[in-house]
Amino acid sequence: MGAVTCSQLGASLFLLPLVPIFPTQHIPTLPVILAVAALALACTAFAYLIYFQLIKNVGPTRALTVTFLVPPFGVLWGVLLLHEVVTWSTIAGFAIILAGTALVTGVLRFRREQDATVVTQ
Repeated sequence: MGAVTCSQLGASLFLLPLVPIFPTQHIPTLPVILAVAALALACTAFAYLIYFQLIKNVGPTRALTVTFLVPPFGVLWGVLLLHEVVTWSTIAGFAIILAGTALVTGVLRFRREQDATVVTQ
C-alpha cells in the first residue's frame, strides 16, 4: 500500500507545477466536478482496493493476468460501438493472450514439468 500511495502522490506532485502553466479555459460546473470525483473514487480508488485484495488472495502473478483482458475488451468495445472489423490476426492475438494467461495461471502446463514432478515424488 505504501508503494501505491507514494506513486499516486508522486504523480500528483509531478503534475502540480503544470497547473499554472496550463490553466483551464472554463471553470468546471458542479456536474463535471462530481463526475470527475466519481471516476476518481469508483474507477480508481475502489479498483485499487479490489486489485490489492486480489493480490492478497491469489498472489501477484495471477493478479497481473487481469491486464491481459485489456486488449480483448478494447477490441470488443471497438466492434460493438465503432463497428470495427475483427480480422484473423486479431483472433490469433486473442489465442496467444489466452495461451499466455493459461500458462501464467497454471491452467496449462508443459508436459515436461508434469513428468519432472512425477519423477521427483
